[in-house]
Amino acid sequence: PQRCDGIEALLKEARCTFMRRTTLPPVLPETCAVFILDTLGELGWVYQHAPLTFVGNSLDPQAGGHDIIEPALWGSIPFHGPGMKNFLQISHVFAQKEITSVVRNADDIVAVITAGLKTEAALTEQCKNMAVLLKDQSQVAARVFEKIKSSVH
Repeated sequence: PQRCDGIEALLKEARCTFMRRTTLPPVLPETCAVFILDTLGELGWVYQHAPLTFVGNSLDPQAGGHDIIEPALWGSIPFHGPGMKNFLQISHVFAQKEITSVVRNADDIVAVITAGLKTEAALTEQCKNMAVLLKDQSQVAARVFEKIKSSVH
């Protein structure tokens, strides 16, 4: 929320249509190109309505990135830049399963979105792969928890 004014200024300068969540009418106008989420705690709602999610803080190769599992759990296919050092292992797993794409700039972001929205079959396949991966990962977490629990007692 604290960066929304700056984002809004850039969008105005680029003559891009946008709306903030806090000023949203009951129905989002079709002419709205960008939706600025200027609230906290609502990403799940956004993810479940978005077929694709760009994961921020990742375009700079030295950046840490953000969690790609959260959008995936809501059924939104994540894609990100090369800077995912805070989530390195899971981003590699997603890449190996061809669930996510790595983008390097605005043109790459547009290309991923355009391709994804044109090919519903590819999105469906990615979603299936993502569901299998998430199920496998949750089973690993449960086994690790059981091992930790048994070693404590």
